[in-house]
Amino acid sequence: MSEYACHCCGRADRLRTRDHKLPRRYGGARKASNIVRCCAMCNRIKDTREYKVFVILFKQFLEEHGDEYRAANPDDGKATPKMRRKFERWLEKLRGTQRHG
Repeated sequence: MSEYACHCCGRADRLRTRDHKLPRRYGGARKASNIVRCCAMCNRIKDTREYKVFVILFKQFLEEHGDEYRAANPDDGKATPKMRRKFERWLEKLRGTQRHG
């Protein structure tokens, strides 16, 4: 068996999932060239986002929040939604569209 590491965050010790670069919802094929290995949390955060853009943005997110992100247990049902919201707020701030109130 080959070494596993999450393509997005580099974790090697959590639940393993496969993520479609081009989501099946948008016509992505179920073939190896369209699949990357991902921990469950990164997979859920990426969701149906465009892969090429997500990878760049997520790397920037990890530069700012990597310690907190890596400390969160991606297999914990409460940690994933929390980190997803944190990523969404970070994106809103980056876009200058932060919600008020």
